[in-house]
Amino acid sequence: MKNQYVGDERDFGKYGLLRFLASSAGLRLGVNWYLTKNDKTVRDGRKTSYLDESNARGRVLRACDEPLWNALRRIVSGGRRTVGAIEAGGVLPAGTLYYGDVLVSGRGVPKSLRQEWCAGADRRLADSKLVFLDPDNGLAARSVKPSQKEASKYVYEKDIAAFARPGQSYCVFHYLGRQKPHMEQAAGLIARARAEFGRSSGHCVKYGSVLFLILPAPSHERKMAKAMKELRRSRWVAEDVFRIL
Repeated sequence: MKNQYVGDERDFGKYGLLRFLASSAGLRLGVNWYLTKNDKTVRDGRKTSYLDESNARGRVLRACDEPLWNALRRIVSGGRRTVGAIEAGGVLPAGTLYYGDVLVSGRGVPKSLRQEWCAGADRRLADSKLVFLDPDNGLAARSVKPSQKEASKYVYEKDIAAFARPGQSYCVFHYLGRQKPHMEQAAGLIARARAEFGRSSGHCVKYGSVLFLILPAPSHERKMAKAMKELRRSRWVAEDVFRIL
């Protein structure tokens, strides 16, 4: 996650899903931003036209969660595109916990720094029951080693081992690639995520080119199954904003 992404169309879907799941399942939310520094060379984060009242796509999204649409519109129009504004702006449920330490990687960065960062996430989010991991790209690509500069954009298996707790459910942001059909990617990713998080069940929600991997704790499986059933009947799915795979 980068501050420059706050309030774009992809961000709207992310918060919409988290609001829905936390409310329906009755689980205290925690957010690990996997925050990285802004990058002026990338174009991501510029899709905010959905916040224009005359925008057709925006009308569809607004109908799915109008309070969320209004909140993000205020943040973007006010020039406050930071995760701090999300935390302070009532975008996510009251009581949500956040971990926003910036994650860095690359040449000269000691391995211990990421270990310390993971330990900080574990401490800060210990009291949450549904933890959202928000990396720039998603689960680690096999080709990107933890020592590389791009590593801060990914969730690694060692990260999971460091902070995943048996009694917590997880939702992971993953950006789908173009090499394989999305359905094929989703099947492989949910199987991999279940293995890495040690979960017996999992759900996938697709939002454009983003896949949300939902991994309930054993004690939350019934609650999450109920939430997914309600999501299927919601406007989010009826309007084809979300697809449950």
